[in-house]
Amino acid sequence: MGVYSEKGTLKVTVNDTTGVGRYAADGSIRVTLVSGSTYTGIYAADGSMNVVNEEGSLYHPCGAVRGRAALGTYTGVYSPSGAFYMEGLTSSNSLIWDSGNNLIWNTGNNLIWGTA
Repeated sequence: MGVYSEKGTLKVTVNDTTGVGRYAADGSIRVTLVSGSTYTGIYAADGSMNVVNEEGSLYHPCGAVRGRAALGTYTGVYSPSGAFYMEGLTSSNSLIWDSGNNLIWNTGNNLIWGTA
């Protein structure tokens, strides 16, 4: 599958618990959604990239990168604000609770619990 989509955006797999490292089995980049409320750095303990799902310059003050869902006609790696465009990062994924260790996301269809 590869790291880039046909539109030039980054292909990502969100909160993949099937492996470790930077890449999922399909070749996409593994990302972990974080709220940005505490310092996380760019990489999670499992090797995935920490991403705050919001507009803004590429790097969030918490150390993670900012990512935006690549919807519709979006093309290229960067949004106008500087965040990465990511195919596979859905706009309905929202972090609704972060205790610093435990997280809950709303995916639009389900609530997903995970650890930071």
